[in-house]
Amino acid sequence: MNRVPEVISAAERRVVLLKEYELAQQDAGLWSSRVWQIAGVTAGASVAGIAVVATRDVSSWTDVCLVIVTAVVAVAAIVAWYAILLRWRVWALIAYRRMQEIEAELG
Repeated sequence: MNRVPEVISAAERRVVLLKEYELAQQDAGLWSSRVWQIAGVTAGASVAGIAVVATRDVSSWTDVCLVIVTAVVAVAAIVAWYAILLRWRVWALIAYRRMQEIEAELG
């Protein structure tokens, strides 16, 4: 089915673009905020885990395994955060690009 698009006035288009701009700005800010919240939790948990392991006396095979597991989990958490950062950065860049397009159209 071919639908005929509705024709809206310039004033209505301006209102729609301003609302879209506002939403894009909110989304970009939200993504940035969430990335750094997750970074704080991830870094804090990694440092705490490493600190607990560093204070242990590594005298048995169980202690060595605990150190290795903690180190692997800490590195995995940092790598996961970095992957999230890259993903959210793409979404934020899309939002910022759309904001630039709206700014150019509105003048």
